[in-house]
Amino acid sequence: MKKTKLIFLLLLLTIHLLAWPILVQAGNTPTTVDETQNIINQSQSGNAGSGTNQTPSGNNGNANNNPALTTVNETDIIISQPQLQIKIPGLNFSNPDDVKKLISEDSDKTYLSIPYLSEYIVAIYKYAIVVASIIATFIIMWNGFDWLFSIMSPDAIQNAKKRISQAMVGLLIALLSYNILNLLNPYLVNFKNLKINYVKPIQLGEVVGQIAGIDSMGNLEVTPITDPNFHHDKLPSDNKVTEESIKETADKLSIDECLLSSIILKESGGNLLATGHDEDFAVPGYPNPNGSGGCVPRVISRGNFLASGKKFSGATFPAITEAYDACKHNSIRVSNDDYDSRSASRKNPDKFIAPDYGLDWRYSHGIGLGQVTIFPYGGKYESENTKIEGPNGQEWARKIGGRWFTVTDLFNLDKTVEATMLIIKNCFKYAKTDLEKFYACYAGDEGGIPRGMKFYCSCLQKKGRPLLTNCGKYQ
Repeated sequence: MKKTKLIFLLLLLTIHLLAWPILVQAGNTPTTVDETQNIINQSQSGNAGSGTNQTPSGNNGNANNNPALTTVNETDIIISQPQLQIKIPGLNFSNPDDVKKLISEDSDKTYLSIPYLSEYIVAIYKYAIVVASIIATFIIMWNGFDWLFSIMSPDAIQNAKKRISQAMVGLLIALLSYNILNLLNPYLVNFKNLKINYVKPIQLGEVVGQIAGIDSMGNLEVTPITDPNFHHDKLPSDNKVTEESIKETADKLSIDECLLSSIILKESGGNLLATGHDEDFAVPGYPNPNGSGGCVPRVISRGNFLASGKKFSGATFPAITEAYDACKHNSIRVSNDDYDSRSASRKNPDKFIAPDYGLDWRYSHGIGLGQVTIFPYGGKYESENTKIEGPNGQEWARKIGGRWFTVTDLFNLDKTVEATMLIIKNCFKYAKTDLEKFYACYAGDEGGIPRGMKFYCSCLQKKGRPLLTNCGKYQ
């Protein structure tokens, strides 16, 4: 009897192996992306879901109508078909050309609708049904033979009947799983495409190339092109600067790519809407590298915040009672609770509105691509840092090169590039070929040297370029 069972088992496996391509093909209608369907509809017809998407419509001052704000081929990478390490029989992802048609607009934002995850889950569902059917069929037939060859054993027959019944119930549950899940919760079977807010890359070179260049003496010249009396009244759509656009810009200006990267990517990560909080600057202090004594980075806002003992919300913490010392106090673990573009817990879009943008203006903040800092301290800073009248009422602004840049201006590409390039020009002139002096100038004190040099030297290493002799102490 055991020999007969073994022969039957081999025969059963052979039949299933031969039938496998047919079982897979039966549930493998080519996938399209015309409309959102639930899982069972997808498993029957192969339809994937749809989504909505939008290209930014721009804002006042034509910041978003600038030709620099163009979509690059990065979308082709995002919507390319996933490459699976483990192949799923019957899984055919949508054609990227069809997925590209799902790019659409909604409320001044660009969205991509990605069907691949829903298609993957549908394929897993189909595969599981086939596997469950094979296992259930095997159990039923195996126990059928037990029943057939156990005529003299009522207990064995009863056990075989029980296992057959269990296998049939399991198979029924698998085949009716859609109806069961839909009854429990319709959202378990209505799986829509992933709707992704696409952050459009900025072709930075086209913007910078209009306002900056190298003169015949090798000096950086910056010629602002925007109206100095114009100020933006709206934020742009979320945009970012890519490493490719930074390289293009550096090539156009004939300046060091790593130098430009160390300013833009180090300061804001290429995020046009970045906000920096000097009161939160908790980098441990260290002796001044120029040997003049004292500790750096000595951030006025950090010291003032620690001495205040009070956060933006009114919450309190133990204040320092002695004179601020960067070496001693910078690393105290306390931070403010105003809006922060980098922190999920402090990123409330309802608060991020003009003119204050939910920021605690007792302290200085770095704004935009180059983290241009506005110092709201009064005194010697007041002539170049004050509130001015703009489209959004009284708004904090900084004067650079004889031009005022409001917070909203510094969140928009044309103005923030002008402000950043004007500061870079001044620091170029001051530092000449001394990189350490350049970073100290851009950051405001010697505290900016280590971070800038570390970023610059890492860029050299990444590009395969020779390292500077002083890179060793910043690695």
